[in-house]
Amino acid sequence: MGTDNSAEENDVSDFCIVIKRRVFGDKEPKYVAVYKDRPRDIRIAYMIALKLLTWYNCQAMLEFTKITFQQFLVERKKENLLMSRPEYAVSVRSKKKQNKRLIGVPGTESVIKHGLELISGFLADYYYTIDFPEMLEELLKYTYENKRKFDMIAAMQMAEIGDEALTGVTPSKPTVTKNN
Repeated sequence: MGTDNSAEENDVSDFCIVIKRRVFGDKEPKYVAVYKDRPRDIRIAYMIALKLLTWYNCQAMLEFTKITFQQFLVERKKENLLMSRPEYAVSVRSKKKQNKRLIGVPGTESVIKHGLELISGFLADYYYTIDFPEMLEELLKYTYENKRKFDMIAAMQMAEIGDEALTGVTPSKPTVTKNN
């Protein structure tokens, strides 16, 4: 690993992780931790993320292209902190290779839109539980066209997809019925 040279480029993404407390007893779901930064040495961000995952005793849903963070956790024998790819996001091709545990979800348009729908559902029911001003600001300014500039929204999408995967709910395409 080492220094992340992309930090020197203009218009780079920040490393962002959000921790969401799931519904537990009479407690409502809530985002309880946020870390968003772009340190010169990306390992610092990875170590902070590892500490957050350990402290909150949770797992991370990643976009599957985040290979360096995945390798960082594997090197430390912490791959148990990574969630497997949800069944609905497994392609026919990768189903044939079931001997390998797939990590994370693809960054496809359908997955991104599904994540946004899940965030919308969370906001409809629990908007008042958000305590992070930067999260509220990104939610207010977000546009799909500029999605790459909203790292916290992307992290929220992964948290919501992970939450959905833990509930065992499998999203399906809406069916259209014709009335005769």
